[in-house]
Amino acid sequence: DIEFLQPLLGAVRQLVMAWRGHMERRRTREQLEITSALLTEKSLDLQATLDSIDQGLCRVDDDNRITAYNRRLLEMLDLPEALLQGQPTTDQVLRFQTERGDFGPGLAWVDPVAHSHVMHGVQTVPSPDKYWRKTHDGRTLEMRTRTLPDGGLVRTFSDVSSYMQAQEALREERQRLAWVLEATRPGIWENNLVDNALTVNARWAEMLGYTLGELAPMRAETWEALVHPEDLRMADGIPDRHLRGELPYYECDIRMRHKAGHWVWVNTRGRVHKRDAQGRGLFMSGTHLDITDRVAAQEQVRALNASLEQRVAGLEGGIAALAL
Repeated sequence: DIEFLQPLLGAVRQLVMAWRGHMERRRTREQLEITSALLTEKSLDLQATLDSIDQGLCRVDDDNRITAYNRRLLEMLDLPEALLQGQPTTDQVLRFQTERGDFGPGLAWVDPVAHSHVMHGVQTVPSPDKYWRKTHDGRTLEMRTRTLPDGGLVRTFSDVSSYMQAQEALREERQRLAWVLEATRPGIWENNLVDNALTVNARWAEMLGYTLGELAPMRAETWEALVHPEDLRMADGIPDRHLRGELPYYECDIRMRHKAGHWVWVNTRGRVHKRDAQGRGLFMSGTHLDITDRVAAQEQVRALNASLEQRVAGLEGGIAALAL
């Protein structure tokens, strides 16, 4: 009879269960510590990655609070880290920037599409998907916003100063070109050398008394039909030499028939601006200038010189006769 051992066996069972529970809790705690360490490591890796990218970045939750950001964001917007560590709302950050004068007098440094958002905050006016703003030191930043499925959003900030400067330089160059074209009023042409299609501007057609519609469809053959027969061989030969690389550009003076029937002297000039892998010309473009008045003036000068030479020759003959 081992009845008397039952209390002892029950105590042993309780000790074993307690030991097993302790070991299970210990294993769970160790697993949690490993998982926590791994999560911390991954979080640090993620933050290091975010801090290494060239864009400023922040994550905003569905309560409009900034819950994550990278170092580049602080640098680009010159924000104190203490402000973002408190997980402020984007409206609080906008208020801080406005009070500091980050947006210029009368929001002059902010893209007009974002004025209402900056003035009233996201609770009243959502941020545009994309807009730009300037900084105190003259840089241009582009802000982009992407909505997340959980109702939050990710906002990126890119320094596009170089791009904007290039665009401004391009606009200035185009303006200078427009002024030159306005002053010289050239006819402009482009010839597709593959299919012989010809594209011209209104001034090109106007020079010969036509409208663009009257000459459509334009092809190289249209131009050839308008060139004086005596000039056509030269007008075709010089471009061929240019296409072969013998001349840096194509230029010659030709006569072209006006709609009214008379001949207009034209200086045509151009060059190939695109070739294929074998060096064959694909596209050629250039200008037409009406030089009729110049040619007429040159003819007058030549006629005057010839007349003077005849008179001088006559005087010399008369003087020689008197000398005899």
